[in-house]
Amino acid sequence: MALLKKSSPPQFVVPTLVESDTEYRERVQRLGGLQDALTELSQERRRLEREISETPAPTVRASVAALLGDDKVDARTALLARLAEVRRAITDHETAIELQRRRVEEARGRASAMVREKVKPEYGKRVAALASALEQAHAARLSLRELVEEMEVDGCSWAALGVFEPSFLGDREDGHVHRFVREAKAAGYV
Repeated sequence: MALLKKSSPPQFVVPTLVESDTEYRERVQRLGGLQDALTELSQERRRLEREISETPAPTVRASVAALLGDDKVDARTALLARLAEVRRAITDHETAIELQRRRVEEARGRASAMVREKVKPEYGKRVAALASALEQAHAARLSLRELVEEMEVDGCSWAALGVFEPSFLGDREDGHVHRFVREAKAAGYV
């Protein structure tokens, strides 16, 4: 039952992309600020549209009122002017957000490389530990198979003991364990 025991959690903590690269962190923060501003602008746009729909239209256009010398600009005209400004700002923010997303993606590659460099020794240590454990499992598999073959040589019916063939490990001579260990060696972890 030792295999089923939970091991203590590893002490190594993988650094985040934001912790590893200041440029990435700044780009992510700027993207967040742009998205927050866009949310506020969208809320303002909805409020202005609602107010405009509830405000009666002026009796004359603003340009006609100006020709007549009416200095008073009606509330609806001011709301429409502000709505036009907000819509332009929304378009600008949407464009900036798309560009900033691309910049974040570009920076993510560099930040990921930094994280990988910091994690590589620990990763290698754990790959090596897994390879070692798998090699031990393979040796135990061969030992079990050897015992079964010794019983079979004498004609002993061993199936009543329970058939335990670890086929999930693949072929005994070149199975999953062998391939994993070869790949780990080729990568320099073992």
